[in-house]
Amino acid sequence: MAWDASGERLAVSYKDGNELYNGLIAIYDVKRATLITPSFIGFIRGPGDDIKPLTFSFHDKYKQGPLLSVVSLLSPISDCTCI
Repeated sequence: MAWDASGERLAVSYKDGNELYNGLIAIYDVKRATLITPSFIGFIRGPGDDIKPLTFSFHDKYKQGPLLSVVSLLSPISDCTCI
Protein backbone atom coordinates (compact mmCIF):
# COMPACT_ATOMS: atom_id res chain seq x y z
CA MET A 1 0.00 0.00 0.00
CA ALA A 2 1.29 3.51 -0.83
CA TRP A 3 -0.12 7.01 -0.31
CA ASP A 4 0.90 10.01 -2.41
CA ALA A 5 2.31 13.06 -0.60
CA SER A 6 -0.99 14.96 -0.74
CA GLY A 7 -2.95 12.03 0.71
CA GLU A 8 -5.35 12.13 -2.25
CA ARG A 9 -4.21 8.94 -4.01
CA LEU A 10 -3.84 5.45 -2.62
CA ALA A 11 -2.25 2.46 -4.38
CA VAL A 12 -2.97 -1.07 -3.11
CA SER A 13 -1.44 -4.26 -4.50
CA TYR A 14 -3.27 -7.57 -4.70
CA LYS A 15 -1.35 -10.63 -3.61
CA ASP A 16 -2.52 -14.24 -3.56
CA GLY A 17 -6.25 -14.88 -3.76
CA ASN A 18 -8.05 -14.88 -7.10
CA GLU A 19 -5.62 -15.18 -10.02
CA LEU A 20 -7.53 -12.51 -11.95
CA TYR A 21 -6.35 -9.87 -9.45
CA ASN A 22 -2.90 -11.31 -8.67
CA GLY A 23 -0.23 -8.75 -9.60
CA LEU A 24 -2.63 -5.84 -10.02
CA ILE A 25 -2.30 -2.48 -8.30
CA ALA A 26 -5.59 -0.70 -7.57
CA ILE A 27 -5.60 3.11 -7.58
CA TYR A 28 -8.05 5.05 -5.40
CA ASP A 29 -8.95 8.73 -5.15
CA VAL A 30 -9.29 9.52 -1.44
CA LYS A 31 -11.41 12.26 0.11
CA ARG A 32 -10.67 13.07 3.75
CA ALA A 33 -13.20 14.66 6.04
CA THR A 34 -14.66 13.11 9.17
CA LEU A 35 -14.25 9.74 7.43
CA ILE A 36 -11.75 8.62 4.81
CA THR A 37 -13.69 7.90 1.61
CA PRO A 38 -11.84 6.02 -1.15
CA SER A 39 -13.23 6.00 -4.71
CA PHE A 40 -11.88 3.37 -7.09
CA ILE A 41 -10.14 4.84 -10.17
CA GLY A 42 -8.75 1.74 -11.88
CA PHE A 43 -6.10 -0.97 -12.03
CA ILE A 44 -2.47 -0.92 -13.16
CA ARG A 45 -0.79 -4.08 -14.41
CA GLY A 46 2.83 -4.33 -15.54
CA PRO A 47 3.80 -5.15 -19.12
CA GLY A 48 3.77 -8.82 -20.16
CA ASP A 49 2.21 -11.87 -18.59
CA ASP A 50 2.61 -12.91 -14.96
CA ILE A 51 4.34 -9.66 -13.90
CA LYS A 52 4.02 -9.07 -10.16
CA PRO A 53 5.10 -5.84 -8.45
CA LEU A 54 7.88 -6.16 -5.86
CA THR A 55 7.52 -2.62 -4.57
CA PHE A 56 5.88 0.66 -5.56
CA SER A 57 5.77 4.22 -4.28
CA PHE A 58 4.66 7.71 -5.22
CA HIS A 59 7.25 10.39 -6.02
CA ASP A 60 7.11 13.19 -3.45
CA LYS A 61 8.64 15.91 -5.62
CA TYR A 62 6.72 15.45 -8.91
CA LYS A 63 4.79 18.71 -9.47
CA GLN A 64 2.41 17.63 -12.28
CA GLY A 65 0.38 15.30 -10.05
CA PRO A 66 0.76 11.90 -8.39
CA LEU A 67 3.43 9.76 -10.11
CA LEU A 68 3.57 6.09 -9.12
CA SER A 69 6.74 4.07 -9.78
CA VAL A 70 6.47 0.28 -9.84
CA VAL A 71 9.37 -2.19 -9.66
CA SER A 72 8.76 -5.76 -10.86
CA LEU A 73 11.15 -8.69 -10.92
CA LEU A 74 11.09 -9.33 -14.67
CA SER A 75 10.45 -5.86 -16.06
CA PRO A 76 12.08 -2.42 -15.87
CA ILE A 77 10.82 0.30 -13.53
CA SER A 78 7.47 1.62 -14.76
CA ASP A 79 6.07 5.10 -14.02
CA CYS A 80 2.37 5.92 -14.14
CA THR A 81 0.88 9.40 -13.73
CA CYS A 82 -2.31 9.16 -11.66
CA ILE A 83 -4.47 12.18 -12.45
